[in-house]
Amino acid sequence: KKTGESILRDRPDYVSYQIIKPDDLATIIYTSGTTGEPKGVMLTHRNICENVKSCANIIRLDESDRSLSFLPLSHAYERTGGYYLMFACGASIFLAESIETISLNITEARPTIIFTVPRLFDRMKAAIVKQISSESQLKQNIFHWAQQTGMNYHAALINGRPSLALSLQHAAAERLVFSKIQQKFGGRLRYFVSGGAALPPKIGRFFQAFGITILEGYGLTETAPVTNVNRPENVKFGTVGPTVKNVEIRIAPDGEILFRGPNIMKGYWNDAKATAEVIRDGWFHTGDIGQLDDDGYLKITDRKKHIIVTSGGKNIAPLPIEHLISESQYVEQVMVVGEKRPFLTALIVPNIAQLQAYAEENGLTSSNSDLLKDKEVTKLFEALLRTVSRQLATHEKVRKFLLVEDPFSIENGQLTPTLKLKRKAITGKYRKDIDALYNAMVYNTE
Repeated sequence: KKTGESILRDRPDYVSYQIIKPDDLATIIYTSGTTGEPKGVMLTHRNICENVKSCANIIRLDESDRSLSFLPLSHAYERTGGYYLMFACGASIFLAESIETISLNITEARPTIIFTVPRLFDRMKAAIVKQISSESQLKQNIFHWAQQTGMNYHAALINGRPSLALSLQHAAAERLVFSKIQQKFGGRLRYFVSGGAALPPKIGRFFQAFGITILEGYGLTETAPVTNVNRPENVKFGTVGPTVKNVEIRIAPDGEILFRGPNIMKGYWNDAKATAEVIRDGWFHTGDIGQLDDDGYLKITDRKKHIIVTSGGKNIAPLPIEHLISESQYVEQVMVVGEKRPFLTALIVPNIAQLQAYAEENGLTSSNSDLLKDKEVTKLFEALLRTVSRQLATHEKVRKFLLVEDPFSIENGQLTPTLKLKRKAITGKYRKDIDALYNAMVYNTE
């Protein structure tokens, strides 16, 4: 008591000084650094609390809910969604042992919600398809019938009400197929939340057909982080949903997405210049290009800094093209190249397991390295790009490609911790190969 009294005599403001205020700095989280050096984002208690409250209004959770956490806590997405939101709602958090054990840990934890990134859905879909392909023809036929029934059922829900016949078919598909797939995720899963990168609509519809809801959202470290998320009652694949409560959105004349609200960061740590560049007149400039539909759902086109400007002056967003290419079962990863070049090329990391299966079916017995140089494999990917090209404008067509054996990864510095492409790093590593593509003959993609 005497010690406390002496402190108060010397520092009458000591108690009030210790009280945490809403606009005090709560944490510094560094950006992923996809377009340059990572910056320290200063987030206040208000930023985080307002964002958690906004998310809780959309994704209703309580003490009966549980999540499985495996994304890095050094990033705002998992920290807010996988932790702060769960704490606020009294839900439980289970920690995965590692990325490799996620499939096992899901069945052990039996989560009701999982925050993840699109790459995981690619892997899960590939695993499901691989398992089904090894079953009898009858089981394969039942699976594909159930999948189509699920797609038809959800399309009917959007357009009105499913017919009695379709509802009965859906109930049968639920019993025969859907329930078994849902058990692979623990049997209690209500939602997957997808962020960190764009979710290909085809992937979203694949899982939706089996009764697995994916809520794609959007945000940045600087926005604490969630600004948009699809609503459980109205999911629109290909969009990141409308804004969360108390967040304002505006699309600038050049297409850049701007936000304003209590979730906007205090600024960059020790970088007033960079802060002033992105926060102007109260609006945070995201650096992303997008558009709003009639319902206020946001569609992200690409990063402003990722837009490719060809030597002919064409502005091209690489992400939609990469999504089309990556829909192939033979593609694990892809990056489109073409800045200040006459046409687009692509670096493609093949799905080795699928490629090996193709090789066995076609009598190709090379090692992985030799397989990537095999003429039949080259023809396979040329055919793939020709198919993709039919959906693209002339200047968006990928004219040449390089098959890359080593996957882009966090360990080799080519992916961020949230699995986004580090385009500069990848371009730098393969610069000589890229130059060689432009010096070689261009094949016809028509």
